[in-house]
Amino acid sequence: MLAVKIYSRAYIDTAEKRYAALLETLSDDTPPAVCNHLALALDRYFLHRLRSSEGGDGNALNELRMIADGVAECGGVMTRDATIDYRPEDSVLGIAIGSELALRPADLKKLAKSVFAEVRKRFT
Repeated sequence: MLAVKIYSRAYIDTAEKRYAALLETLSDDTPPAVCNHLALALDRYFLHRLRSSEGGDGNALNELRMIADGVAECGGVMTRDATIDYRPEDSVLGIAIGSELALRPADLKKLAKSVFAEVRKRFT
């Protein structure tokens, strides 16, 4: 698959509706391990996004990339990405580097809202 520079508005809208429907099935007692893996599902919608279009300024897409990498490759720990200027205090969820990822449904909703806004800004 080639890197994607532009996503259609229809694709973004459909992805957002599907992800929102998924989030509606969660309850406050949904285990963090499940929520962590649902971050991978969010990342998958935009897996082939062009890194130069995504930027590296610590935006919501960068944060999602780091969370997904932490879940899939780093044992569930938020790990630094040398290509991203990530500052927890400026991020959506405020997760410190080296922290165990333990996302909750409210975190996913907040992150998804920011991710979809960032995709619309950078990829349409």
